[in-house]
Amino acid sequence: MDKRIGIIGVGLIGGSLGLALKRAGIETVGYDRSSRARKEADHCVAGFTDSARELAAAADVVVIACPLEGCREVWLEIKGFEHKVITDVLSTKRTIIDTARNVFGTVPPGFVPGHPIAGTELSGAAHARANLFDRRKVFLTPLADTAKTAVETVSAMWRAVGAEIVQIGIEEHDRILATTSHLPHALAYTLVHYVFCSVEKKKILDCTGGGFRDFSRIAESSPEMWCDICLDNRKNLLAAVAGFRESLAGLADALEKNDGDALRRFFECAAAYKKQSKNHSS
Repeated sequence: MDKRIGIIGVGLIGGSLGLALKRAGIETVGYDRSSRARKEADHCVAGFTDSARELAAAADVVVIACPLEGCREVWLEIKGFEHKVITDVLSTKRTIIDTARNVFGTVPPGFVPGHPIAGTELSGAAHARANLFDRRKVFLTPLADTAKTAVETVSAMWRAVGAEIVQIGIEEHDRILATTSHLPHALAYTLVHYVFCSVEKKKILDCTGGGFRDFSRIAESSPEMWCDICLDNRKNLLAAVAGFRESLAGLADALEKNDGDALRRFFECAAAYKKQSKNHSS
């Protein structure tokens, strides 16, 4: 791929993308308004610009990898370069599309909304790694007016770092991610909150095993980032929470009735679904 990639926001995802592109022999440049982030990400990109606008001028492809709350500011800073190929890595799609429309009057045809399904509970470029996107899915959600050449360019970039491209609609993306990503994070925070609010928290924590550690791991993720994501996708997340409550009510009903058969069927059904999902993703 003979393109220079500019990354705005060089944290875990942006930094990992920079390292993966470097591994693929693709030229990169970065920008981050945080001096600490720039220092942490020094090894992730070939160099840094002094502003998002300078980066947009220097790059062939612009990747917006800043937090959700900063996307409007980025659009304002790169105004005048909306003819470039632009993509993003944000976990929800509606806000960044709406803010682009608000800033430019229309969504630039070169903008290809995207979201790599990759990450860890850690944050910052200090934890970036070049293999983060290997064999991981990247959702692209182009609009009706998105330029086909822009989609092809962004797809080529992600394939160069080992990812698999999946194109879906914007609403479908946000609805699916509410269930598969946003709900699990919210539940992990809720479980940890419940345990630490318990009067027996010390005794509970002294006796925790792998199950608690595995499930609660993602509660170490950035609270600020996940608060923004959950609020931005609150309609879909509320629907997912309502569905989860129904499943939880089924569990509670079987326990209250001491119904071993119902409880076993409940667990067996879930185990079969999980096995099916593993076979589907392999």
